[in-house]
Amino acid sequence: MLMDICLVPRRAQSCCSSRDFSFRGFTLIELMVTLSVLAILLGIAAPSVRQFIINNRLTSQANGLLADLSRARSEAGARHAPVTVCAAEDEDTCAAADAANWESGWIVFVDADADGAVGNAADIIRYVAPLEGETTVVSSSFSNVGYLTYRPFGGFSPQTSGTFTFCVPGNANGREIGVSTIGRPIIKKIDTCS
Repeated sequence: MLMDICLVPRRAQSCCSSRDFSFRGFTLIELMVTLSVLAILLGIAAPSVRQFIINNRLTSQANGLLADLSRARSEAGARHAPVTVCAAEDEDTCAAADAANWESGWIVFVDADADGAVGNAADIIRYVAPLEGETTVVSSSFSNVGYLTYRPFGGFSPQTSGTFTFCVPGNANGREIGVSTIGRPIIKKIDTCS
């Protein structure tokens, strides 16, 4: 028969039995190594997570304008009346006709006289609040960069085409919505932001 040998005084011998040698927890060194590895992994992952959030925000915001342009085109045909999408000054007022920056939000509304201004708050179909984050939205090449009016039978009044460019400062990637003369918007990724 094997005997357990314990080199401790008799009064402390109960702690030396083989069934009492179970250790629980971590040593300080194990904890420090684990925290160091975790810190390194977070340092590597943090920029990727930031880029992921920026890309998702840009995609969501660009898809929002794309959907509203498509909706305005559809509503113009369904209502047999001009429908305008304009850069918003506030929730019921369009910005100036030459306001090329749309990050302050936009308004989709029935524009009976096709002048690019909200005539009655009841005519508003949709209002989009200012965009979150540092996103800039610039319209270019349209005859009126501050608003687009869809005609009931298709296309714009006046006939025009152009782009909306979504960028975040310091990020090369962005989104661009191109709108043809018949009013059909399409979206694509770009890498020309600065």
